[in-house]
Amino acid sequence: MNFIKNQLVPFLFIFGVIVGLGGLGYFIITGVKTEFVEPEVGSVPITHEYQATSTYPMTANTQHLIKAATYGSVTLGSVVVASTTSHTIAIYNATSSEAVADGTYGTLITTFPADTSQGTYTFDIEMNAGLVLDLAAGFEGNYVVTYR
Repeated sequence: MNFIKNQLVPFLFIFGVIVGLGGLGYFIITGVKTEFVEPEVGSVPITHEYQATSTYPMTANTQHLIKAATYGSVTLGSVVVASTTSHTIAIYNATSSEAVADGTYGTLITTFPADTSQGTYTFDIEMNAGLVLDLAAGFEGNYVVTYR
């Protein structure tokens, strides 16, 4: 009993202090740091954020092509109706990167009728070559189209 009390307990205590100080010294010398990594939330990873275009500066009665990236496709995220108009807007899945020039707009995705209620309309639809926005004559609304 005296052996444990007089020799083993002090030895274990001193050993524990030395190991603890050695570990602390290692972390101080090597500069081990903990970095806060912000978690990704939602369905869109970093670098795949949505882009947006507004119909506000576009002239009416024309078609506008939003081209897909050369190596992939484009995704129609949503259409935000910021102000209504008494005219329609049609959105197409472009069949080629020259869909407006060759007059073939592509497959119709949706048409927003005259006096569509203000709000956000979500799609998340992948397009092959891009999006074509077809603005009717006299179109004066303000829509925001998001894509990535």
